[in-house]
Amino acid sequence: MRSAGGRPGGGDRPAGFGEVALPRDPGVAGGLDDLKELEKNVDWGDDDLSVYGRLAIEYGKRYMAMRRDWFDWAMREIRTIDERR
Repeated sequence: MRSAGGRPGGGDRPAGFGEVALPRDPGVAGGLDDLKELEKNVDWGDDDLSVYGRLAIEYGKRYMAMRRDWFDWAMREIRTIDERR
C-alpha cells in the first residue's frame, strides 16, 4: 500500500519508521549534564567574563531542556499515531 506521499507503509514517514526503536536523544541529556557540571565547577566572580559566562550557560541549559522536552513530546506523538494504526 502506498500513502498519499508515495511511500510504502502509509503515512508520511518512510517505510519501517515505526518499527525502529526511538531512543532518547543522547546529545541533549549529555549536553545538559555537561553544562550543569561546568556551572558547578567554575569559580564565578563579578567580572564581565563571569557574568556573560553564566548568561551563556543558562541559555545553553534552557536550550537543551527545550530540545529534551520537544523530543519527548514528539516521541509521544509518534507513538500515539502508531497506536491508532
